[in-house]
Amino acid sequence: MPAEAVNLRAATPAYTHFRNRSGSMGKTGETGGNGSLHRGSLDRMEGDVAVIILDDGRRILLPIGVLPPEAAEGDVIDISIRIDREESASRLSRLESIREELLRRGGEDDGEPAP
Repeated sequence: MPAEAVNLRAATPAYTHFRNRSGSMGKTGETGGNGSLHRGSLDRMEGDVAVIILDDGRRILLPIGVLPPEAAEGDVIDISIRIDREESASRLSRLESIREELLRRGGEDDGEPAP
């Protein structure tokens, strides 16, 4: 199976989430609680992008700014990802408050974007 590139810059200019299609980490890392760990080697840096080859052969792209300043090509990189449930709930609450306020100001919301 060829290495799969996961572009972490596709959704936003900064960085977004890493998604494991199978749902399990296999040899790449461990899952537990609300996080995951991935390990790979820093293959190269191209402009503002770091190319990391994971232990299972997949490639991921990360903004260089998320790496430690001393990171160099060939270094083994541990990537830990976790969900911040408290912050997620806080942001959802803020969004719901804004939506409710907009509904009070503008009437009914049919779920469709305004023309």
